[in-house]
This record gives sequence, structure tokens and C-alpha cells, in this order.
Amino acid sequence: MASFTRVLEWVFLLFFAFHVPITVLFDLQIALPASFSPQAVKDLSKWYMNTFKDPFMIETPLWFLTFVYCEAFLHLPFFPVAVYAFYQGGCKWIRIPAIIYSTHVSTCVLPIIVELLFADFSSFKLGPLNLQERLALVALYAPYLLIPLLLLNTMLYNPHYQSEEKWDVMSLINCLISKIDIRGYFNFNLVEGRTTEEKHCKSLCCLRRTQRVALCGKCIWMTSYACI
Repeated sequence: MASFTRVLEWVFLLFFAFHVPITVLFDLQIALPASFSPQAVKDLSKWYMNTFKDPFMIETPLWFLTFVYCEAFLHLPFFPVAVYAFYQGGCKWIRIPAIIYSTHVSTCVLPIIVELLFADFSSFKLGPLNLQERLALVALYAPYLLIPLLLLNTMLYNPHYQSEEKWDVMSLINCLISKIDIRGYFNFNLVEGRTTEEKHCKSLCCLRRTQRVALCGKCIWMTSYACI
């Protein structure tokens, strides 16, 4: 299992490493002024447009341009962080950022693929006009849907990226319901050195015994308690 996880980490590492030049050389060209790009980059973009007839790179819709700005300001700064994390391997701190990234990218790329497959581009200056051209474009965009979905699945279900602390759903729900009344939050029992809320949370939420001062009603957000 560990070796398979390491293979996945290298897949993700290569994905993010190659994503940096692709974002800079292709995607950002439709958002930047023409004066910002050297002639070689312009020629590369022109070759791509003429070869694959990508309609979104030629006549960019506003919704697609929004995705590009998200890629520039949200995704691009994340790429080197992800490369470092997956190069190191087993970095559990990358789990939540990777879940956010993969979820956002998947929901962005899916409508692009659907648009490429079924939209009418006959009014565009250049666009896919037959099934073969549409499938060629889908093949280019598909890795940016499939690999983020694989990343999401890995972060959610791979034991190497799971929290060390276990939690029980029903116990968590019971703890939350029992603490709706906030009047008991500060009901400290100074004689015993702990709160009555702590006692209740201990039986329901797997309280750590190493720390005593916390609030049961907020235990799902505090690392003092192992509710999650």
C-alpha cells in the first residue's frame, strides 16, 4: 500500500510540476495584455489555436476568463506547494488544501468538457466542427478533470492521509446536540480541576486525557479534544 501511495504522489508531483509552464505559457495568455508576452510565447499560443481549434482560447467567453483568473490567483500559487508536499511524501498538512483544489478544479473543467462536446461552434472564427476535433480537445482537457478526481479520492480515502485521531459520527452529533445550550460552557468544577462539560465530552467524543482545560461545546474545533 505504501509503494502504491508513493506512485500516486509522484503522479501528482509531475501533474503540478508540468501544470506551471502550461498555465503560464498557454492559459494566462488570454488574460494578459499582448505586450506582456514575448513573441515566442505568442507563436506557441497561435500554433496551439490553429492545431487544436480551441474556441475558448480564440473567442474567450467571460465565464471561461473567470476560470483563468482563478487559475492565476488561486491555483498557480498552490502548484509549487503541492510539488514540495508530494516530493516529500506523506505530508498530511496538504490534505485539506488538496481537497479544496481538486474539488474546485473538477467543477471548473467538467462544464468545459461538456461545452466542447455538445456546444455549437459554427459561429466561431475557429472551433471544432466534427466529432474527431471535439474528442481531440476533450483529450487535452480530460487530465485536468481525472487527475484532480484521483487526488480528491486519495486525500479522502487513502489511510496515509487520514487523521491519526478517529471519530464516531453519532458521538459527535450527540455531543453537538447536548451542547446547544451555551449556559453550561463555563460551568467549571474547580474542586475536581475540570468541567462538567469535559466529563460528558469524554464519554462521547474520545477526550484526550493529557489536557483538561477546554470547552466541550467547542471540542470539534479544538485539538485538545479528539472529536475529529
